Amino acid sequence: MDSSSNDLGLLLISHYLQERGFNETARILERESRIIFNLDYFASQIREGMFDIADEYLSAFTKPSDNWMSARAIYLVKQLKLLEAVYDGCKTYAQSIVEREFTQFETIIPQITEEAIKLVEMTNPRSHPMLQNFHREHMRMRVAEEVKEIIRMNPVFSGKLEYPPFEVTLQRLFNMAETSIGPNARVINLFRNRYARAGRNNSGN
Repeated sequence: MDSSSNDLGLLLISHYLQERGFNETARILERESRIIFNLDYFASQIREGMFDIADEYLSAFTKPSDNWMSARAIYLVKQLKLLEAVYDGCKTYAQSIVEREFTQFETIIPQITEEAIKLVEMTNPRSHPMLQNFHREHMRMRVAEEVKEIIRMNPVFSGKLEYPPFEVTLQRLFNMAETSIGPNARVINLFRNRYARAGRNNSGN
């Protein structure tokens, strides 16, 4: 089986999981296969302040060294996480963010770690220009929209932001199997039952 057939199979499965509401299983498949990027899901994690989840999902598809757009998108998520930590007075957590997550950008954005440390070490960080008029929900919305636009322009995500038109969906195949007989129907039903069990297990976690 060639790679295009494999890709089509993964897309059909991903589409089926999404339609049936097996969301966590769908996200796992997306991250591991990198076959399609769910932009709405990613943006929703930023808006909800789930920065680690958003970062993990994005980083499964690209890395800062891919191009400046990837670096910018990843950086904006990490920067917002840092700003919220500083704004909330979580100095130790903010320091750990800088130490663990900002050094990877130093070759792309010179002195980024040094500037971040200055922010964290400020006696009154809320006096910093980026935090003087800080509004959590508005900032999350703004960053989510900016990162979405960057991703849409990024060639790394070309062909990965929307499902292609399917001649037949996996659900349609399942429905056809219910009205047919023979070994092919049995195989398709086995697949259906397997994904249904995976969805039930997922919903129970």
